[in-house]
Parts: sequence; C-alpha cells; structure tokens
Amino acid sequence: MQTFISKGATVQEAIDLGLKTLNLKIEQVDIEIIQTEKKGFLGIRSREAIVKLIQLQTDQHEQTDSRAAYVDQGMLHHNKLLDDVEQLFKNDSSEESFRGDQVDNRNVETLDYNQTSLEGKVWVRDGQIHVRDGQKHHPSINIGNGIKLIKNGQIVEDGFIFVKESDRLEIETVTEQQPTEWKVTISDNMLEAQLEIRPGFIINRTVKDMSPCYQMTLETEEHYQLNQTLTYQKVLAKLDQLNITFGIKEETITEALQSQEGGVFIIAKGTPATEGSDGYMEVKVETKVTDSLAENQNKQVIDYRERKKIPTVEKGQIIGMIRLPIPGRAGRTVTNEVIKAKPVQPVQVISQSGTILLADRIIANENGRPYIEKNGNIVKTKVLPQMVHEGNVDLESGHIQFQGDVQIIGQVTEGMMIKSGGNVNVHQDVSGATIHAAKLIQIHSSVNSSYITVGGEVDPELQYLLETVQTKAEQMYAMINQIVTSDLYKESQYHESGIGALITLIKEKRFKTLTSEVRSFIKMVTEQKLGLVDQEWDDLANELNRLFLRLSHQNQSLTQFEQTINKMALLLEISKWQNNKDAAINVVNCLNSRLYSTGDIIVTGRSCINTYIQAEGVVKVHGIVRGGEIYGRNGIEIHEVGGKMGTKTVVIVPSDQQISIDKAHEGTIIKIGDQQYHVQEEKVGIRARLNHEHQLMLH
Repeated sequence: MQTFISKGATVQEAIDLGLKTLNLKIEQVDIEIIQTEKKGFLGIRSREAIVKLIQLQTDQHEQTDSRAAYVDQGMLHHNKLLDDVEQLFKNDSSEESFRGDQVDNRNVETLDYNQTSLEGKVWVRDGQIHVRDGQKHHPSINIGNGIKLIKNGQIVEDGFIFVKESDRLEIETVTEQQPTEWKVTISDNMLEAQLEIRPGFIINRTVKDMSPCYQMTLETEEHYQLNQTLTYQKVLAKLDQLNITFGIKEETITEALQSQEGGVFIIAKGTPATEGSDGYMEVKVETKVTDSLAENQNKQVIDYRERKKIPTVEKGQIIGMIRLPIPGRAGRTVTNEVIKAKPVQPVQVISQSGTILLADRIIANENGRPYIEKNGNIVKTKVLPQMVHEGNVDLESGHIQFQGDVQIIGQVTEGMMIKSGGNVNVHQDVSGATIHAAKLIQIHSSVNSSYITVGGEVDPELQYLLETVQTKAEQMYAMINQIVTSDLYKESQYHESGIGALITLIKEKRFKTLTSEVRSFIKMVTEQKLGLVDQEWDDLANELNRLFLRLSHQNQSLTQFEQTINKMALLLEISKWQNNKDAAINVVNCLNSRLYSTGDIIVTGRSCINTYIQAEGVVKVHGIVRGGEIYGRNGIEIHEVGGKMGTKTVVIVPSDQQISIDKAHEGTIIKIGDQQYHVQEEKVGIRARLNHEHQLMLH
C-alpha cells in the first residue's frame, strides 16, 4: 500500500498534486486531510494545506465509487467551510505539527545520515540542498514563500518539482521592503493636527535546515528590520501644504519619527475660545417654601399641620439684582484662523404684576409672595397676592381659580373645584371635590372621595398617563418599523395599505391595556380642558383617538405615527419642566380619594382608607393605611398597614428605595422594583429594601 504526503496552497491543490505525482485517479486513493490552509498578512504566519493520499488495493476500486463521489461532493463545500471558520484560524497562532510521513524538521542534527535512511530523500543543511535517488521514491520539493529555487541554472517557475542527485540546485531568498505609511489630518474643530505613522520595515530571510524526507517544503526564517523613511522635512512640508502654522509641537514630531511602533501623534494644537457667561438675575429674597421637617432633627416638636412656611415680601423690597454678561476670549485654529467666542446673552427680565424694574433692580410693588420663573435667559418676576375665602366652597361660591395662594376658611363641598398657581390652604373638610395647586396643598381636616393633585400647571396624573401611552407607542413603533422594512412585508398585499392593520394586531397581542389607557387620557383632557395651559393637549388627544381607537376609518402611515410620538415626548418634557419637586400635599385623614404630587405627600392623622397615593417624593403616613395603593418615588414611611381581616393594601417604591412599616397585617403587599413580598401574618419593625443580589430583604 503506497502512502504519499502532498502539500499545496489549498486542500484541492494538494490533492490534485498528489494524484498527479502518484499517477492515480481519485477513486484509487483514500484521502485524509491533515492540515487546512491558512492565509496571513504579507504571508506572515500563513500555512499550506497538507493531505495524505493512501493507494487502495485493486479489489477495493469498485467499493470506492461512492466514496469518490462523496469526496468530490465534499470538496465542493470545503472552501465554503473554510470561509466560515477562517476567523477561527486567524486567531490560532500555534504552529501545529502533524503525524504521518512528515519528519520533525527541528531535529536535523540528530538524524542518522546513512545510505538506507537517505534513499529517495531530499534535505537542506547549511543553506544547501542535498538529494539521494531511490528505487521506490522520487524526491520532490515544494517551494515556500520568499524563496527562489534555481535548478541547473534555470529559475523554477512552478511551486513543485521532482529532483535527482545529478541536478545542480541553488537557493536564493527574497528580501521584501514595506515603505513607511503616514498621513497628517486636521480635526473637525480645527484645533488639532495629527500625524498618523506606520513605520516601514525590511524582511530578510534565511533558509531553514530541513530533515531528509521524500517530499520537502523549503521554508525560511524571517527577520524584520525597521526601515523608517519619513523625515522631519517631509512632515514640515506637509504642514505647510495644509496651511498649519499655529501651535506646532516640534518635540512631538521628533518623538513620532523615532517611534518603532508608530501610532497617532498630536503635532499641532490650537487654542480654543474661552467661553464667557450670560447675564443673570441675582435673587435677593427667599422664594421657596421652607420645610421644618427637613430642617429640624427633633421631629417630636414639629406640628405637621404647620410644617410649611410660605415666603412673603413687602412693598418696596428688592427682589433681585440684574448682573451683566461677561464676554469670552477668542481662540485660534492650527491654521491660524480666529475662533470667535460664543456670544453671551444678557438676562431679559419681564416684570409682571406686583413687581417693577428700576435700573438694575427688581422691586416688589405690593405685599405678597415672590414668584420667579426662569427659562433660559428669560426671567419672569411677580408677587402673588393671597386670596382668602371666608366661607365654604360650594354652589353659592362657585369654582375657585386663582394664580396666587388660596386660603379657604370653610369646607370644600361635593362637585367643587379649586385651582391655584400657588398654594391652597383649606381649614375644614374636603368632600367629593377636586383641588389642584402648583406649590402646596394643606388640608387641616379630612379628605373624602376627592381628587387632590399638586406640583405643576398640568395635572400630574395626566402626565403619568401620557408617559405610559408614550412608552408603549415607542415600543410598538419599533416593532412595526422592523416589520415594514422586511422583504416579506414589502412583497405582501399589506405594503400599500398603511400600518393600521399592524397597529390593531400588535395592540391586541402585545399591548392589551393600551386602548383603555388612551381612553382615560382623552377623558381626562376633555374634563380638564378649561384648566390646561396649551391647546396642544386637546390636539394630541384627537390624534391618539384617530391613531388607536378609529383605525378602520384612518389610513395611517409610519411617518404620522412617528410624528405623534414626537408630540407626546415634547408635551411630556414641557409639562415635567413645569413640575415643582418641592411641592407637597399635607392632609389629616383621607378616605376613598386619589392623591398625586410631584413632591411629597404627608398624612398626619389616624387613617388613610381605600386611597390611591402617588408621589414623586416621599410618602409618610402617621396612622393606619387600610386598602388602596401607595407609591413613593423616594421612599415610604407608614405606621401601620392593613387590617386584621386581611385587607389588600399595596405599598410600592422603585428598586433604589426602601419601605419602613412599624406594623404590617396580613394582606399587605410590599413591592420594591420588580420584587414583591406578601405579608401572611402580622409583622412589626419592617425595613424593606433590595440587596446587592437584587433580593428583597426585610429587617
């Protein structure tokens, strides 16, 4: 049985070469792939394909027809397979040896050079090729990269030749030279010039000694020599060509030219412009409501009903001073062009009711509460007088809407509404009413079946609804956009009919609560239309109605969908900008009510029954919470939760906050982030939070 090791640039080439050498057909051999080819940059770390061809016995030929067909078919897919795993081969830096008829080429000095072992073999020693003719084998040579083989005075053009003792063989190695690559670029802001350099090199080669074998591949050892050809003068000439004349760093250029690794070097640096500062108004009075709870460590002496103090000014008092802008300084680019400093803006003060502007001063023109609103370089100032209503708010008085503070001496009765741009202070009960204030709501008695919101010009619950709808609409848009860009959709009958059907389908499958949330939003906008600041809210409600509730009558496009989402985001951003984080609701008791605040909510009395509370600040209840749901963005503190009959009461905070409960009864549900805990029996002294492993802990 004859065995032959064949090498080639590819597996197919190695097989063809072996068959040609053995003068056999593919069905007469069994093929074993020992090593696949590997490509390298400039031939570095590349390797040839190696296969073993084993001649089959004559009586086996008939059995090899199917094998030959299999090998042929396999070879058709072999190159594709190599492409798929080529990246893996690139990461394989090992030089694998293979077994078979190949001899370890590193052991040249230890081989026995007797006549028997050298018959039919070829080898290299000290740069010279040696050949021994043989009866069974005809020695051959594969010519590796970077080598010229001269046979009998002629340069061998083929990569593979047979040789014999009488041949005169000479080896010449090829020296390669890679020039230095470099370029100079200017940054987009014209403040830096960069020299990117990749030093050139010379590859010198020496022929490796090779052990005697029947088929030998000539190999070389490569030696790299740095060949830096870029000069200082060439760099200066390039800088001159690019008009780079300012901030040149000569020492960095020298460092770059001496670097063996190369890289990116900043060889010129301009001077950026120095920014000035806009004008502003220096506020001379207190404008925020002070909180004695936050300032006083001894909480036992605090009267929670009187914890907030509203600042006031007197007529003639200076509210603020106007400060002039300070201009910046110009800079220079690396091409010596002037970079102008950003223009500074003076503050624009709009003096509204209760204030006057005298030279550089804003002065109170009447007694009341100072109010300052800043938006960019525009400042609005006014003094809000307080409205005092001596009796009840009922059908006789009508609704109360006032830009300043509102004080109600009596009750607020069923169906009535109070809307204030400042604070609302109610001395008696609130029943079946709606109260909205921008700053603070204090109710010194009980709240029954009422809707209380505080914190901005737009109802906080309306903001929460809009944020929910916007988030789901963005998720739906991403799904639809992925569908409509697919080839399958473009070729379908739905391509020309808009996205209405897709919206309906995705809404029913993935966003089942979206319809009810949109309806709630539209209903709330309709009910509060008179109190809303912008007509855009009503326009958006109509768009959402057409988009999600009347799809059968509307041919929607993806562009229209995106525009509606952008409108939602803009309105939400504007409304949140108007929110007041220092806002608060302070009540004694509440029953069957809804309380929303962009700041804190405090219940100072004995009970909070079947009430929904949502606060972007802290929620504190000094008495019992029984039924309903409480959410506190910055934490919750409750004295007692639930009842002995297992009344369901839900207490929720985000994952970064904690819940403190002095006593919790069966039916209490504690939620922190996406983790929750059901209280099965009475517990005291609960301090709930998430640990580092995102597990809910009770202490």
